[in-house]
Parts: sequence; structure tokens; C-alpha cells
Amino acid sequence: MAGYIGRILMHDNPWSTSAFRLQIICLILAPTFIAAGCDVVSILLQAAGGGVVNSAGLDKVWMDAGNTIVTVGIAFQVATMSACGLFAVDFFIAFWKDRRRQRKTEGASFGDTRNKRILNMLIAEMVAYLMVLILCIYRLPEMAGGWGSSLMRNEREFMGLDGASLVNILPLA
Repeated sequence: MAGYIGRILMHDNPWSTSAFRLQIICLILAPTFIAAGCDVVSILLQAAGGGVVNSAGLDKVWMDAGNTIVTVGIAFQVATMSACGLFAVDFFIAFWKDRRRQRKTEGASFGDTRNKRILNMLIAEMVAYLMVLILCIYRLPEMAGGWGSSLMRNEREFMGLDGASLVNILPLA
């Protein structure tokens, strides 16, 4: 939310350094906190990189170094999220097999209330996970291109991937 407040502040003055820093640091770190359960390293890398960029001023060498650290943090986040996604798929397969076994032995079906709730929860978690993963994958080339890259300045793609991810995640939280 703080990142979008920074965006609103930039509406009247797109050259506001403090509003730019607020929105870029918060929008880079936000997905990290959503996936923080197994992702402490990427939080630290992205925060360190954001700190370097924030303190770089106009020094391009330090700005590029901070950007590289942020990009490495995002890449680590994508890797850990992908591994967690594989574990989640494994869990879903085991859950599905257990439900089939239970249905055969105990007569339970997916139509009962408890199973519907579990299935709805799993679907909601998968949607939230995929939205965060897509956002993180989008962040990789965006940050790898450096500050002011064409991808970073493409508002249509940004709003489609960043904004749509936020809109889809908030109702699930």
C-alpha cells in the first residue's frame, strides 16, 4: 500500500525523489513479505539492494550495484517459490489420492462440506501463489534492465502484471 501511496504522490510531481523511492522500494519488497515463510534470504538481499540504491544518489556505479543485489534477491525468491510450488503440487496429488481412497473405503465424497472447504482453500492458495510468482518473474527482467529500462517504463505491462496481481491477492488474504 505504501508503494501505491508513493505513486499517488508522484502524480503531481513525477520527479519527486522521496515519492519515487517510497514506491519503488515498497513495490519491490511487497511480494517478498507475502512469500516470507521460506524466503528470508531474498528479503535481506532485496532490502540491502534497495538500501544501496536509496543511498546511491546520482552515483551510477552504486545504483547499478544495488540494482544487481535486488535482482539476485528476486531471482532467489523465484527459485524458492518454484521449489515451494513443486512441494505444493506434491501435496495436492497426495491429498487427491487420499480423498479417492477415503471415498472408496468410507463413502466420503467431494460433495461433502469439509472437502469443499479444503478444495476451495487449496484453489485460493494456488491462485495467490501463481499471482505472486508471475509478479516476481516479471520483476526479474524489469530490474535486470536497470533503472529507467523500457520494461520499467511500460505502464500497460506494469499495471497488467503488478496491479492485477495485487487486486487478485487482496481478496484472498
